[in-house]
Amino acid sequence: MHQNSTKNSHLMEKNERKVIHLHLLSEDVHEYYGSLANVYDYHTVEEIGITYNSLKNITKKLIEEGKNYENKLCVIRFGKLRQKSGNRGAKTNG
Repeated sequence: MHQNSTKNSHLMEKNERKVIHLHLLSEDVHEYYGSLANVYDYHTVEEIGITYNSLKNITKKLIEEGKNYENKLCVIRFGKLRQKSGNRGAKTNG
């Protein structure tokens, strides 16, 4: 690691976003969301097989243990999207 590993680690955390990877088993469909609530904007409890509140209650423990949520309908994986810092692509007036 670089000499500034503490500084670089902090920057990496600052430039990470959580990602929810939903794999619907019946259709073999993979979708990605920025939050658990967003998953339920597109899918019903019947499609997912667990309520929002139940999933929210176990998410922290699953993430800490590095585990996925799985049932007969889906697999939900929790990850991080690492972004490079900077203003590339920023729109300017003019």
